[in-house]
Amino acid sequence: MKKIKLVLMGLVLLSSMLLTGCDGTYPSIDQMIINVADTMPSLISLTTALSYVMGFVMVMRSVYRFKEYGDLRTMMSSQTSIFPPIMIMIVGGLLLFLPSTIDVGLTTLFGSSNILQYQNTAGGMDTAAMTSALILIMEFIGIIAFMRGVMMMQNAGQQSAQPGQFTKGITFMIGGILSINLYGTWEVLSNTFLGT
Repeated sequence: MKKIKLVLMGLVLLSSMLLTGCDGTYPSIDQMIINVADTMPSLISLTTALSYVMGFVMVMRSVYRFKEYGDLRTMMSSQTSIFPPIMIMIVGGLLLFLPSTIDVGLTTLFGSSNILQYQNTAGGMDTAAMTSALILIMEFIGIIAFMRGVMMMQNAGQQSAQPGQFTKGITFMIGGILSINLYGTWEVLSNTFLGT
């Protein structure tokens, strides 16, 4: 959590330095956030490409672990377990199909894979642009959280895994899905607790 805050602060500082006008004036904070949000589609594409590479490596790693498991089983070793290679294979598959996995999560939690858009009911154009920029940034953070949850599940298959590693991974995955569809999450919570 601390690393995410530091990265976001670094992004805001970097955009502030890059956006300084010739006369030395700084843009407003809402303009900086909108400019950072303009880079989010590229960062989401980069993250998706990274998940493809990580998924391929995980699948190859699990194939190697299955080979090791087979070799150890032929020597009648009782210390072997098939659970770690299975978890690595599942995680690799989830990462290879990250967009589909996120769609399945959105459909499971919200009934549709369409991400709800914020509808501006008050304020001017700056408020709408600022809100949509913040929601786009939260969508990127949700994708990162979802990937972290998947990676935590991979560690749950290891013999030296900490207790609760699998449930922490599931929690990160659900939190990531809720963050990806932030407006939908707000609508569900508002309807549930406020009845509006």
